Amino acid sequence: MINTAGLILDAWYDLLSGSISVDVFKEDAPSDQEANYVVISVESGTASNNKSNFSDEVVVITDIVTMFGNNVDRSVAEGIDGEINALVLPTRQTGLTNPSGVQILNVKRDTFSYLIEADSSKKYYRKISRYTHTLFQQ
Repeated sequence: MINTAGLILDAWYDLLSGSISVDVFKEDAPSDQEANYVVISVESGTASNNKSNFSDEVVVITDIVTMFGNNVDRSVAEGIDGEINALVLPTRQTGLTNPSGVQILNVKRDTFSYLIEADSSKKYYRKISRYTHTLFQQ
């Protein structure tokens, strides 16, 4: 049985890093990050094994973080989200590359939500999306 959580996170990072207009980080961003960015992480997973195969249902989170001096511009986060979706789901088939020994199936975005935060100098507008996958071990 393969640990699929790390493999799917690597597949997401390999697809997005350098392919979209902002920096992409796994799990957390550096504290000195001054520009818009995306954090990807695995939220959860559920084993769906049976007598003939091993498979997991894994949830990956994309957290798009945009920063503004005054007024929030929602279109910035939506544009980054569009870039991500164009790569992850360019057609009914995913753009994610299958890791060795694993097939990625049934990729879909389940939910998305928005957060607005502020500190003494900036406003942060975030779009957080949950993607589910079936990872079938070959």
